[in-house]
Amino acid sequence: MAHLRDRPSISMLMRALIPSWCFFDFLEEVYYLHYRQGRDPQSFGPYQQVFLQPLRRGIKTFFFNPEGNARLSYHSVVENLVLTIPDAQNIESSVPYQLVQRILRKEIQKKHGSAFKGEIFQFKITAFKTATGNTEDLLVSQVHTL
Repeated sequence: MAHLRDRPSISMLMRALIPSWCFFDFLEEVYYLHYRQGRDPQSFGPYQQVFLQPLRRGIKTFFFNPEGNARLSYHSVVENLVLTIPDAQNIESSVPYQLVQRILRKEIQKKHGSAFKGEIFQFKITAFKTATGNTEDLLVSQVHTL
């Protein structure tokens, strides 16, 4: 006959059913994509961070969330570009670099409309190191046309 001490406690059962999410707390680096635009390099303003606005969440976005999915895929492309930086001889011809260019063209045109057609832009990727609180530029692109 089993004793009460041999039975698992409720807290042990809850730990087994509800996972610990602590592995999300210790990110080493967080990557951010920035851009600036103008008619020529002298007219560039300060860099603007892409995807600043938080997404509205609700029951509808739980089932259908194309904007959220696009942002996740954009962030994945940026991370992929960061991973190719050390190995790339010609980073501008790499697929992740080309994808980031296309993403930025789309986002700039969505934000500003077609008024900036023919202008140029430049982007950079920065890494925020959570351990030290420092920000470092990982990649500054060439100038590209919209």
